[in-house]
Parts: sequence; C-alpha cells; structure tokens
Amino acid sequence: MQYLIFILAFYPFVLFFSNTFSNLKFNNISCVIYYFFVFLVILAAGLRGNNDEYTRIFVLLPSLNDFYSWDFGLAHEKGIIFYIISSFFKTIGLNSQSIFLFFSGTAVFIHAFFFRKFTKYYFLAFMLYLSHEIAFKEFSGLRMGFASALVLPMIYYLNDKKNYKFLMLLVIASLVHYVAILTVILFFLQRKFHPNLLWFGLIFSLILYETHTVYNVMWWLSSKGYLTFSQFNNYDLIFHYMESIDYSYDAGYFHLKTLQQVIVVSFLIYLYGYKNNNSSLYNLLFNTYYLSTILYIVFSELALFAFRFGGHFYSVEPILLTYIIYSFRQKMTIVNLITVFALIIAFVNYVLIVRLDPYFLFAN
Repeated sequence: MQYLIFILAFYPFVLFFSNTFSNLKFNNISCVIYYFFVFLVILAAGLRGNNDEYTRIFVLLPSLNDFYSWDFGLAHEKGIIFYIISSFFKTIGLNSQSIFLFFSGTAVFIHAFFFRKFTKYYFLAFMLYLSHEIAFKEFSGLRMGFASALVLPMIYYLNDKKNYKFLMLLVIASLVHYVAILTVILFFLQRKFHPNLLWFGLIFSLILYETHTVYNVMWWLSSKGYLTFSQFNNYDLIFHYMESIDYSYDAGYFHLKTLQQVIVVSFLIYLYGYKNNNSSLYNLLFNTYYLSTILYIVFSELALFAFRFGGHFYSVEPILLTYIIYSFRQKMTIVNLITVFALIIAFVNYVLIVRLDPYFLFAN
C-alpha cells in the first residue's frame, strides 16, 4: 500500500505539468519537482531492505586486493562488471546496501533522465514506470533492472548514429547481465517496417508458440550442449532453469503482460503504422517494444526466458504510451485516461496481487 500512496502523491503533479509543459515559466519548477520525486525513488530503491541472493553473495566476495581468492565461476555467472563493482564497494568498507544504491539507483535515474529526453509527457511516463516496471526490476532484482535501463541510452546513441557509444554500453550491460547481449538486435531495427509485415510477425509468433517450435529448439540446443552457461564449472544454469517447473512453466500468450503488450502494439500499428512521417526515434522505440512483445509470445512456454528476454526491452513502454497522446486533439482527455490506467495497474500490483513485500529500510 505504501507504494500506491507514493504514486497517488505524484499524481496531481502529473496532471498539472502534463497540461503546462508548453508554458516556459513552469519549465524550471517542473524540472525541480520532477527530480525531487526521482531522488526519493532512488533512495527508496537503493535503501530498501533486502536479504536476497545478492546480499549473500556480497558477504562472500573478496576485496579487490585479494585477487587470487576470486571466484571466477561466480564472476562469470553474475557478470564480471557486477562482480568488480561489488568487490570495489567491499574494498572501501561499504556494506551490501551499496550495491543496491548503485545499481537500482542508477537504473531509476537513467529511466527518469531519458524519459525527459524522449517525451514531453515525462511526468506521465515516470508515473507509468512506477505503476508497473519498477516493481519487477529495481524493487525486485538488481542486475536485470540496470541492464534493461541501459537500453534507453543505447537507443538514444543509436538514433544519433553514435554507434561506438552504443557498442560501449552494450558491452557494459552484457557484463552486468548476459540477457543484454540481445540488445545488439536493435542495430538492425533502425527503420520503419510496413504494417502488414508487423501484423504478419505477430501472427507468425503465435504460430511458433502453438507449434512449440521455440520450446523444442531450446531443448534440442540444450541436449547438444550449445546452451551450456559456464565453462568454469559443471553446473549448467540454463538447463536447470529449463527443467524447473518453477521457472519454465507455460505462461501462455493470455498472460496479462503479454496480452497487454499485444494490445498496445496493435494500437500503435493502427495509429502510426500507416503514416510515413514518423521520426526515426519513434521507429526505433516502437521496434524495441515490438521485439519485446514477440519475445514474450514465442518464449511463453519457457516463462523465465519470456519474462527476461521480453522484459529486457519493455523499458520503452512508458514512453510509447505517452506518444499515443499526440494522435488526439483532446490531449488532456487522453492524459487522464492513461493516468487512470496507471493507477489501476498500480492498485493491482501493489494492493490486490501485492507484488512487493511491505517496504522497510536497511535490512542489509
């Protein structure tokens, strides 16, 4: 309930500044208020109590000075950059709370910063982010949220044709969480695709799911040893995930998140797919979200992979939802509808389903 109360406190500012962003006299104050709330969220994400695997891993980590006692198998499994940064914090005498402040806090700031870069309705985008995505990333995990947040600057640099910066961030993200390697696909999505091709892609992904094609291919690759995760030990993590009913159950394409993305993608194709004046940035953002939706569908039989692969790319969702506003004359009407949608999603996530435990500080 605490999370919903915070979103409700943010809600009046969303409505006010969504209606006044064109008024220059409000620019400075809107920026200050926006980053004030962002700062509060960074503190909340970074100082949250957590006794998960990363807290336990931090206890076992050696310092940077004790290089010869490093567990290179663990470094390979958890990401070498994550391992080095965590070891650095331990070397300078910080506790495990430091890694939550750094990785979760940085991820929140990246989202907030690039929301302002990509949309005028950045207050609304941040509210949408708080209502859903943050619960599954920055408030639940650590590495995946950080790697997923880096998708936004990668899109920014790719759109600006700064490929070397894109590749640099790709390497960093991949050495924090290996799912980020998939982001290289964006390099081939820098164009507008014909809407008929997009409709075909959605239908074809459903066929792949119904025929168990991706599921069977994954098991075949695993049986041949092509998906062996670590060369440092004999523990095959991917095989463990695939055979576990806790991780690889069939989520189905009627899973609420998958269904919601299919609806949003279809609506965006209807609104913008047949227009020829879309910006290159919009095309790249949409294609990223479209890729996320396809991955959710085709990997649905292996739920963990669907949520990790598809979830990696849906950091663009709050931005694209605000782009819907530009297609309507009565913009504040659409803003109100989207904010009500965000509040409903927040109520479901934080009150009905209770995705997160009650908030508490400094459990580390």
